[in-house]
Amino acid sequence: MDFIEEFKGIASLLVACIELVFLINIFIFAEKNSITTTIKLMVGLLFTYQLTEFIICYIPVSDPKIVYLAYSLIALLPPLGLYLALNLNKIISKWNLLVFIPALFFIFYYPLVLNEFKVLNCTVILADYEYPLPDIYGVVYYFPILATIILLIRVYNKERDKKVKNNSGILLLGYLLAFLPPVITILIFPSLVNYVESYLCKFAFILALSLTIYAVRNKQNKKSRGN
Repeated sequence: MDFIEEFKGIASLLVACIELVFLINIFIFAEKNSITTTIKLMVGLLFTYQLTEFIICYIPVSDPKIVYLAYSLIALLPPLGLYLALNLNKIISKWNLLVFIPALFFIFYYPLVLNEFKVLNCTVILADYEYPLPDIYGVVYYFPILATIILLIRVYNKERDKKVKNNSGILLLGYLLAFLPPVITILIFPSLVNYVESYLCKFAFILALSLTIYAVRNKQNKKSRGN
């Protein structure tokens, strides 16, 4: 019990450190292009969220503004992934920016109901939060992830260049491993739904790894997507 009390949120710090290493590798080894920029933002958001969750649970900090910050960070992750997948499919348009509108709605709406954000519980690994409009937030969060997976499958299936296909496969595998196992686990153990955002973001270090590998490998093919 003392260990749990003294080291609440420590897993978040561990994951944050791993994701920081990923981010440094992207800055050092990945080619500078629009795809890499999107990947930097995604890994950076995952790192910042985990660091924020560590601060919330370990210090601890129950200020609603900090919880709001955490939710604002992860709200941007799915549309960034969808934006990346659209670019990998060579669907290039200024209209692609519309994918950010639902997330931006929550980012601008939530400050109006800031006091409804609460930290309900923290463990060594996970955190449980209360926040406004959870069902709508869930739809806004998960729909872009599903659309991203579908688009990545499309890229993988239609690609003929072996190197580009392998890179796309790494990204697709990262998404599948980051989201399918935790969803299945939650279906088996429904009590985990209270920690769903925190739980999914822990698994998302797999996504951060696949994004990092993609970014570093992508520079090896000057004619491939993302250049």
